[in-house]
Amino acid sequence: MRKNTLGMKLLSLALAVTVVGSGFAFYGAKDSEDAYAASGKPSIEKTDYDGKGKVEVEFYGDVKYYNTKVTVTKLSTGQTYNAEIIKKDSDDIEFISPSYTSGCKYKYTISGVKKYRASSYTSVSGYFTVPKATTIKIEEIEYDAEDRELSVDFKTKVNWKNPNVKVYSASGDYICSGRILEKDNDGIEVRLSKSLSYGKKYTCKISGVKARTASEYKTISKKFYAVD
Repeated sequence: MRKNTLGMKLLSLALAVTVVGSGFAFYGAKDSEDAYAASGKPSIEKTDYDGKGKVEVEFYGDVKYYNTKVTVTKLSTGQTYNAEIIKKDSDDIEFISPSYTSGCKYKYTISGVKKYRASSYTSVSGYFTVPKATTIKIEEIEYDAEDRELSVDFKTKVNWKNPNVKVYSASGDYICSGRILEKDNDGIEVRLSKSLSYGKKYTCKISGVKARTASEYKTISKKFYAVD
């Protein structure tokens, strides 16, 4: 009986130590999370200049906003002005200004923002560069499987000279060409000579295009997935 009683006491003591230890570990993790949230300042994952004066900022994790404002400073002159907020989501924000100069770097500051669980609002800053006007960038490529059509949108205004559109596989093999249906100063639509495999990755190459302020026409390309 004494041996059994002693064994039960030792077992009870071991369980108590385990529970207490687990308790300390739990409260330690909670304290760590609270300290992280209390810092308030969100972390910026990336900043993209999307063209036409629009800038998109993505955060690590969710954020909240209150009386949010965005100011932008041109680093070469120190001039600061307010930007218009056009979209606020739980993990990103988009703002716009017509005052950007191509080829210049800017600093932006977002005030009235905080981490989702933080107790107070704060501000966060980042940087972006506006590409030179002679640089052409494709903003988006959409594929219409039913009509075998590609719609290509540019981030900059463009001019055309005998344009040609071709599609290649992800490994660089030629797939097909496109017949131009419509083109304007910021996009082009073509009907492909054959259908693409749905969901696969391709490269679209467009020749005979240039930025309006550029002197030479060139060939540009962008990868895309054949999805509606």
